[in-house]
Amino acid sequence: MNALMVRVYQALLPLPCAVTRLWPQTLVPIPSVAFGVAAAAPGERGTRCQLLLEARALTPEAAGTLAASARDRLVPLGFELAGWHDEEVRDSGCFAVALRMAGEFLPDGAPVPLPGITLNGTPVGGLRTLTPPTRERLFTDTTQPDDPVRTYAPQPLQPGRITLTAHLLPDDPGQILLRDALTAGSKMSITITDPPQAPVSAQSYAASITTHGPMLTAVIQLTG
Repeated sequence: MNALMVRVYQALLPLPCAVTRLWPQTLVPIPSVAFGVAAAAPGERGTRCQLLLEARALTPEAAGTLAASARDRLVPLGFELAGWHDEEVRDSGCFAVALRMAGEFLPDGAPVPLPGITLNGTPVGGLRTLTPPTRERLFTDTTQPDDPVRTYAPQPLQPGRITLTAHLLPDDPGQILLRDALTAGSKMSITITDPPQAPVSAQSYAASITTHGPMLTAVIQLTG
């Protein structure tokens, strides 16, 4: 985690305030941003880290502005906002905003590369998770009444479906193309990049799109 903490410190250092580690015994100056690791655990391909930041200032507005600036500096490092809490620091005369930022990182502190999808050559923006397709072969029951055991005949191999989740971006060209393809029932060429695996290309159709809050879930049926 040391490499990641160095990246965080360097990203926050240009802020117009003191930047410190969030140790319980440390006296934090005003204005300031203090940060520390709230939780860390193994992820799918790296270490899942949750960072706690506390922005302090003499007014609620200044604390909120400072917290937003800190958030914006950490997003390019691979963090996402996981929580925001306003509070008044008792017996200090200052106000604080506590942020929780989360992400998955490699040992060198770099973010785990996210998967990518292009549809007809257009990237789908805001992608967060991708469930790779499971190739499947179904079987037809060919058992005759006088057969001693059940018999089956294989059907053609099914290329499978992809399920993806993304931040809902109404103006993103890739998400617009996906919605239009679902409405029209039109075929799309799809290319999936999910390091360290080699890119995969196929033909596909949009099978379903569901929006829930700020997120979008889409199912794409591959056709080979």
